[in-house]
Amino acid sequence: MNVCFFGGRLVRDFEERSLNDDSVVLTNALAIKKSKDKTVFVDIAIFTTHLCDLAKRYLKKGDYCIYECELTYSDKDGKRYYSAVVKNIIFTQNNKKKEG
Repeated sequence: MNVCFFGGRLVRDFEERSLNDDSVVLTNALAIKKSKDKTVFVDIAIFTTHLCDLAKRYLKKGDYCIYECELTYSDKDGKRYYSAVVKNIIFTQNNKKKEG
């Protein structure tokens, strides 16, 4: 089973792209603080329509949230790049509905 949890702050507002099958994917990156001087960045993607709607409505740059993910990777130019496909969003207390 490939399940992991990441808690971090969103680096930017979600970027939305349309796929060939008329579905939508949201992408972003999480800044995960490992220690006082060390931060790790993890790319995330959301494919599920329901979770895309929630993320667009409630989450914005700087919000802290915990995500249940499936870790994936791809190899390019001799390097391995990791990303996380979001399977569930666990909201935290500091998130508020976007105004406007």
